[in-house]
Amino acid sequence: VSFRRFDKSGNELIALMNFSAAEMGDIAIPVSKDSYRVAFSTDDEELGGTGISSRGTVKAVGKKDEQKYIHLRLAPLSGLMLLPVKSRKKNT
Repeated sequence: VSFRRFDKSGNELIALMNFSAAEMGDIAIPVSKDSYRVAFSTDDEELGGTGISSRGTVKAVGKKDEQKYIHLRLAPLSGLMLLPVKSRKKNT
């Protein structure tokens, strides 16, 4: 199960859940930003998880004028919450 939500200010959240006992490898999720960070993972080893789910920052792939995707790995019976990485403004 996956879904994408926006708050009133337009901030995005992507949530993914794997309710099966099988690992889900190389899940492609369509996205609008260049990169996302895993804000929360139920698979974190500190929480008793296996640590095999994607973590850190995930960069989107895709050509400039085409749909971008992030590729994720999701452990059995786990969930991920992702937030877009805010781009830094360059000084001109």
